[in-house]
Amino acid sequence: MQIKKITLFIFLLFCFLTLFSQQVEITGKSVVPNHPRLLMLKGEEREIKKRVLAEPLFRDLQHLIIKESDKMLVLPTITRNQIGRRILHTSAEAKRRIIYLSYSFRMTGNKAYAKAAEKVMLDMSKFEDWNPSHFLDVAEMTAALAIGYDWLYDELPSSSKENIAQAIQKMGLDEAKDEKKCWWLGADMNWNQVCNAGISLGALALFENDPSGSAALLNRALKSIKIPMTVYKNNGAYPEGYAYWVFGTVNNVILIDMFEKAFKSDFGLRELPGFMKTAEFEQQMEGPQTVQYLIPMKNSIENEPFNLVSQSFSFGDARIKTGVLTPMYWFASKDKGNNLLWNEVRKLKRELGRNPEALTKDFTLPFLLVWAYQIDLNKITVPTEKMYVGQGKGAMAVMRTSWDAPNAIYLGVKAGTETHSHAHMDAGSFVMDANGVRWAMDFGMQEYESLESKGIDLFKMTQESPRWDVFRLNNLAHNTLTFNNKKHWIAGVSTIDNPVEKEGLMSVKTDISSFFPTDAKKVVRTFSIIDNNYVQIQDRIVTAEKQDTIRWNMLTTAIPEIKNNKTILLKQNGKELLLSMEGDATIQAKSWTTVSKNSYDASNRGSVFVGFEIIIPENSERTINSTLKPL
Repeated sequence: MQIKKITLFIFLLFCFLTLFSQQVEITGKSVVPNHPRLLMLKGEEREIKKRVLAEPLFRDLQHLIIKESDKMLVLPTITRNQIGRRILHTSAEAKRRIIYLSYSFRMTGNKAYAKAAEKVMLDMSKFEDWNPSHFLDVAEMTAALAIGYDWLYDELPSSSKENIAQAIQKMGLDEAKDEKKCWWLGADMNWNQVCNAGISLGALALFENDPSGSAALLNRALKSIKIPMTVYKNNGAYPEGYAYWVFGTVNNVILIDMFEKAFKSDFGLRELPGFMKTAEFEQQMEGPQTVQYLIPMKNSIENEPFNLVSQSFSFGDARIKTGVLTPMYWFASKDKGNNLLWNEVRKLKRELGRNPEALTKDFTLPFLLVWAYQIDLNKITVPTEKMYVGQGKGAMAVMRTSWDAPNAIYLGVKAGTETHSHAHMDAGSFVMDANGVRWAMDFGMQEYESLESKGIDLFKMTQESPRWDVFRLNNLAHNTLTFNNKKHWIAGVSTIDNPVEKEGLMSVKTDISSFFPTDAKKVVRTFSIIDNNYVQIQDRIVTAEKQDTIRWNMLTTAIPEIKNNKTILLKQNGKELLLSMEGDATIQAKSWTTVSKNSYDASNRGSVFVGFEIIIPENSERTINSTLKPL
């Protein structure tokens, strides 16, 4: 009995100490490690070097990073070149150079890298400001100089150290203290994550210079960062989509990693609902390997063929092409999720062999080795979850028949709302891969400056906003339903309902009625993969007081051949898919151009809309079944 009491006391004490260690605030008297203290502690280089020597893939990656650092030694000086509202490209390049060069110095001891990083930091310190009107630029520059200052602390001359510290303080931390400029503190999207990470890195790098001021900024970040982290509660789903997951989540990871390394605590952040599940969301956002011609982002870029790459479920302001996701290695190191790196290691090997220069555009590439050196790449397994559902503002679902079969079917379904950060009018839309081909695709984003330079207000989310006149952003450019040629009603809300996963069937429903308030009483779409063989989309429609003309739309890069009113044959990369429709309605197979009449819209060369025009009488209920069957 006495032993049980002692055991209970120890357990309760442990829980109390754990809770206390996570809730206690940082103060000006808090003990922080000596420099380097950000992300890679002093002496950690030794363990990374050992792992790099033992693992050929890591050795190749480190060689690439050092080779890229060699190129940086002779690159021209970075200048403050503002494009539109932003100097973000300047901040990003400074960050990339400083991190690569500082990392290479710590791994090799070659002082040329340290001197080159010092020069970049001094050049950035001479700027008049870091563009506080677009605070992302400030955050990125603060992060860049903070990491370089910290990682090279023992190598920098005193005068350089003083100048760099003054720049971080004046153009970074002091700007962040003015909360009128920091609207992002209450935002539930990537700005909060990026800005809090950058300012926190700066505050910790200069902690000994102003302990109380730094502690105040760090505590503010611990409170503020919980706001965007609430979006992960829906099974880890990130409403801003594939690309912004990288931008937001990598900074969230950097912030947590910084706290863990410096204070031996994540202050409860990792335990927030859904956060440690979000790596599974991003993994599910990548389709099977395909051979595909990708749509260009700008008018001047031709279609670019990629062999055997996966494409993202590119809803919202995302990009189609997938890439190496360095934060996945952090997640894998934390939860020992051996299957989280199933795609990642294959992508890394492919890019190292085929297109290594593309890898070096990512400033976080050196962090991959910092986060991954304790992971055994020989123990990676194939993922097992073939169905994923996430709710919330960016509600979506993914279904797949296999992770590694060459004929796998992949189906991504979009629901949610259409007015949150970086959203499109895409409720009820879908993407679909089969037999190594993406048949139904999503354009994703158009680069902001190409639109903003023409006077387009992209971030006003009203029904009449010019955002919704951009060709790629409204419902006519997505694989959804359009009633009577109208745009979706932006106040609409939809969820992923009735998920089913059993032998021979995977399916979900989404009720998108609220996007058509004057045109239909009920619109419910059911998406299914049947017998691991084909996709069925069922639309149950109840019309209102007037006859509806409905466009059933699908974007594709395949060549269409309309066989009859209800059948379209699609051909692509030597493969075929039969798209057909049945239902008690007037149905006409059609194709529509993807060429925009607006001069500001990007080129969509090499693509076409296919589908059906459906006419349903007033006050009628109809069920329309469409099948997408690979041949």
